[in-house]
Amino acid sequence: MFCKRLPNSKERRMRLLQDDQHLSDCEFLVGDSPDKEPQRFRCHKMILASASEVFERMFYNKYMMQDLTDELVKHLKQKHNWTISDVWPIFDLACLYENLPLLLLCYEKITKSVVTLLSVDSFYELNANHLKRVVILVSQQPHISTKLMLQRLEEYGRRNKLHENRESEQFFKLVEAACLLDFNKLSKADYESGLRQSYLFNKK
Repeated sequence: MFCKRLPNSKERRMRLLQDDQHLSDCEFLVGDSPDKEPQRFRCHKMILASASEVFERMFYNKYMMQDLTDELVKHLKQKHNWTISDVWPIFDLACLYENLPLLLLCYEKITKSVVTLLSVDSFYELNANHLKRVVILVSQQPHISTKLMLQRLEEYGRRNKLHENRESEQFFKLVEAACLLDFNKLSKADYESGLRQSYLFNKK
């Protein structure tokens, strides 16, 4: 009698890194012909940075100004009077520089006022590349429904006119973020009136 060997935890983690595109945080477009669509390769910044100092500088300290960014984070942490409009621009900055202390500070601010923050104008000015992080973070808040988050993403697309150019990279980023929502939490009525009618998933 033979039993199938189950993968150990190291194998499972490696398989997850290789196969789960939702966990990837960067993308390479590879091609040499203007007439052909380039191939897309999803990758992980941490893995690339650990293998190459060039990638490490590119991803985590692009302009070699660590002292300046450290001082900036220190200043922002000491600034207790953040306005609601401050949070998303600072979140954009933290994501851009992959600054973990600043990201954690933003996460704290977002979780405290998430309902309000999803309605302010600065939310709709976010970099589309960072929307997936927002969805992952907000989805962990039990009082924020999938329906509400889908509505906010749709409004983001409308305000930025992404629905007018479905081939743009920003539109794809928006759809990728929406795909991270747990649609099993939608009621039948919300599914029929919301998801099924959403311009993010159909061309109507």
